[in-house]
Amino acid sequence: MSLVFRQIIVCLWLVLAACVAQVRGAETSFTVKVVAGDAPHVEVRGEVETAIQKWVFASEYAGVTKLDERVDGLEFSTMADERATFRQTAPGRYETVTAANRIAYQVRLSSPRVTSDAAHVSWIDGVRGIVMLNDVLPQNLDGARVSFELPQGWKIYSSSFKTRLTTDVTTDEGREFRGGNRREVEDAVFAVGANLRVVNQASASGNVLCVIDGAWAFEDRDVTRAVKIMVDKHRGVMGSLPKERAALMLMPFVQSAPPQRWSAETRGTNILLMMGRGGSRVAGLAQLENVLAHETFHLWLPNNLNLQGDYAWFYEGFTLYRALRAGVETGALNFQDYLNAVARAVTIYEAAEARRGIKDSLIAASLARWRDADAAALVYSKAMVVACLYDLEVGWQSNGKRGLDDVFCLIAQRHDMGKPPVEANRAVIAVLDETYQSSEFTRRFITAATSDLKVEFARFGLQVVPSGTGIRLIVNPQLSKKQRRLLQRIGMR
Repeated sequence: MSLVFRQIIVCLWLVLAACVAQVRGAETSFTVKVVAGDAPHVEVRGEVETAIQKWVFASEYAGVTKLDERVDGLEFSTMADERATFRQTAPGRYETVTAANRIAYQVRLSSPRVTSDAAHVSWIDGVRGIVMLNDVLPQNLDGARVSFELPQGWKIYSSSFKTRLTTDVTTDEGREFRGGNRREVEDAVFAVGANLRVVNQASASGNVLCVIDGAWAFEDRDVTRAVKIMVDKHRGVMGSLPKERAALMLMPFVQSAPPQRWSAETRGTNILLMMGRGGSRVAGLAQLENVLAHETFHLWLPNNLNLQGDYAWFYEGFTLYRALRAGVETGALNFQDYLNAVARAVTIYEAAEARRGIKDSLIAASLARWRDADAAALVYSKAMVVACLYDLEVGWQSNGKRGLDDVFCLIAQRHDMGKPPVEANRAVIAVLDETYQSSEFTRRFITAATSDLKVEFARFGLQVVPSGTGIRLIVNPQLSKKQRRLLQRIGMR
């Protein structure tokens, strides 16, 4: 090779390297510095690949309002480090005079005043916290690389990290998140703190990292056992974990709370569970198992479905019923517990409907659940009763060969994240009608504002008995053979 040719090759490699460096430098990236102490906050600095004039921050999530008011000290600039002036056009919305590539600001992250809100938004206290990119970063990012800086001695854990479950927090790689699309960025949740302890629960379908903070009446191994039981139970219906890993983040409420109080959210592949401490090991573990039966199912539904629109009546109310069935199937609950839970749900939704004074379909109630607590009661409690009736009705029609699990299985097969997006309510109702072999049930109980569901139980050998301000469900002492087989399928002995 001649000297001139070698020089040309070297020049070409230098040019190529420079181009690659420019592309990497232009990648959308953020640094999030966690600051604890008396005024906990995060300091955020970011650079976006394409200059933006209109910047948006989350102003409301899960009924928690004024999130945008936590953002302070906004600064915008261009790639040439020229300051870009801006104005606020609406809550959480800003517009720069010239398009900006760089942004810097702080987000105040004091503990929420409403205890249950701690499962839904970012917060930091003296020794731990939760960082959710949805309310910390600007909205509508089509992907981002996020590096974290933590207080001395703190660690960070999340299933959102792509390379590993337990991160090496002594290296930059161990603190870096890469989201390839908008959903991955907005679903990313991170547990941070000085005293977090972790246990990796391997299962046949993947790994679940249990991140635990604080002392509990039960042991860490009780937590991992409960996770494995519920994941394996749902896997039998829905298939392997949607991702090769998930995480449970178990933390006590920052404020004092009774042991029976809890709040949870499953976002992406991260389950955040906040609970009150105290009480007995048996009671605490029972509550943990009941909550996990519901929240672990969310790893599949709705989090791994490419469905668009609000269909909370199904992915909340119907999965509550699925969790109840799972509790009976695993032995955590008995058949009387099953009847009591359904009866309690009837009592709750009837009281909510009486207070509202209006009748809404489950679909309409879903749209109002964050601004109307009684609408939320319909989404959770009434939808759970409707799910129970659907399960019983399909089992009755098919002599126990079909049930609600067949619906979940079909929806998972037809509408996972690898499939094209479709409108949620239409897709779910289509599968419900197909499994029921008629549109009669969904027309009566889901798309219409049906009120009294109690009369439907008699057909299946269950009697409704007044009890105080609510009802009880009891088994008819004279069951037909078909009724007995149906209830034994649910768990009656």
